[in-house]
Amino acid sequence: MIGLGEVERLVRIALLTGHIAQERPLSLLLISKIEAGKTELLKRYSQVPGVAWLDDATAYGIARRYKEEIEMGKIKHLIFPDMLRPLARAKETVQTFINFLNMVTEEGISHIETFAQQNFELKRGAQGRCGVLAGIAHGEMLDARHKWTRIGFLSRMLPVCWEYGDRTIYKIQDSLANRAYIGDKAEPLELPVNPIPVQLSTELAAKTIETASKLGKAEDVYGFRKQRQLQVLMMGNALLEGRDYVTEPDFEVMPGLSDYFILDKKLKVI
Repeated sequence: MIGLGEVERLVRIALLTGHIAQERPLSLLLISKIEAGKTELLKRYSQVPGVAWLDDATAYGIARRYKEEIEMGKIKHLIFPDMLRPLARAKETVQTFINFLNMVTEEGISHIETFAQQNFELKRGAQGRCGVLAGIAHGEMLDARHKWTRIGFLSRMLPVCWEYGDRTIYKIQDSLANRAYIGDKAEPLELPVNPIPVQLSTELAAKTIETASKLGKAEDVYGFRKQRQLQVLMMGNALLEGRDYVTEPDFEVMPGLSDYFILDKKLKVI
């Protein structure tokens, strides 16, 4: 997709992190203006094994439909092409939904006992964990009614923020005029059958601290989760490059990619 090469790389890396042994899958929140290609980009990976595509959902619906797959570790990522839909419900329903995602992306779900969802319990030893890939319009992201930061939702995800510059807009318009979208699809993404241990040295892991602290400060958190996410990002990049160990080049790609991760009113122009 025009202009979205780095964003698509992040999506591919995130999907691969669901197959790293002993690590939590990376979660991404794609943030841009309407018509910026968020849904189309995510749709390119809607049929990838281990993905659950959800146009709309509630915590109760996800738990009821995907309990067994979550329990068995078959679901690696939940994809929400438009996050606004599940957030457009009653306040209590939305809060339950966000709390559910907080659990499923971080510590994992073992037991839920609420009025709507009773006796949701995974087998002993099951982690009940998966990542989230979601898209939301920039204006909705800034809406003060969404109190995500107060309950830690954003700290569990890497925000990926962008807007198109004039040159990219022209290229897209020219592409549409030539109907280049016909037959456009993602390159195949080969996913491991079994979880793969990926080696990461302490020295390379420590190199993420400065960037993680910067990202954490922008979201008014310490940045501990960001550090872990950036470490997993490097490990996923290694898998994308066909290696089960992290090298210096995996760290060197981060400065360019991390330009997308700053969550404020100004988007990265591509």
